[in-house]
Amino acid sequence: MKTLTFLKTHFVNDFILSEYKKMKACDNENHKTLLFIDNHTNFLNTKLNGVQKLSFGDDLVDCFILDEINYKETGLPYYTNDKLNKDFSSLMWYCCDYPLYIIRNQYPEYDYYWQIESDVYMNNDSYTAFYEKYENNNSDLIMALFKSINGSDKIEDDWVYQGQLKYSGIFPVVRISNKASDFCYKRRLELAKIFKKISDKKTYWWTYCEYFVPTECTLNGFECEPLTEEFIRIFPNYNLEKDILTESPNNKLYHPVKLNIKR
Repeated sequence: MKTLTFLKTHFVNDFILSEYKKMKACDNENHKTLLFIDNHTNFLNTKLNGVQKLSFGDDLVDCFILDEINYKETGLPYYTNDKLNKDFSSLMWYCCDYPLYIIRNQYPEYDYYWQIESDVYMNNDSYTAFYEKYENNNSDLIMALFKSINGSDKIEDDWVYQGQLKYSGIFPVVRISNKASDFCYKRRLELAKIFKKISDKKTYWWTYCEYFVPTECTLNGFECEPLTEEFIRIFPNYNLEKDILTESPNNKLYHPVKLNIKR
């Protein structure tokens, strides 16, 4: 099966490039790595968007440069909670599933897509062992901290799953199949039409990605599982310039970490 991994970020520094190179070292005919850069603030100082090769120092990097036009092309709404809040800069965290649909559309030939966020650290010099564990895994959704939860009784913030059992997870590390991605994208478009009508009369919250994706996948028969054994979540942020996570590489993923170092 073919897999594409993208490291999602809104800036580039030594830490980001270090993690990208750990991922890129695992590329082969069935696995491709991209640096997915949200450039809506134009910190790159370029009008380029979409698939590009960019130079960062001595590194030539396979990139997908995201701009507002890429979001518009999806046909999905800009809501970051209620309809009145259209802060584009917040879309990257409130609708973390949108980049999955954008990359799926750009690279339709892949079976699975890993999305790994910029504050994740692999405590090894390669992602090889991590990828190998899942290369023959056919689950449609593998998500950090995937679990079932009770839905809210408040229809304003839970108008889709009000009072029902639903599912949650977090997006720092997630893998989705092409079929599940296509389903969730179409479902988002369906819900957007409903949301527009009901929110004209009352304030409702747009469905948050960390409930929407795991709930829709589970309720519609997709195979889902948690990413637990390889994933360690840490609070507060670790500063890897001062703190030692472990005395030796352990193939664990840590989140969140400060982003000013490289291994």
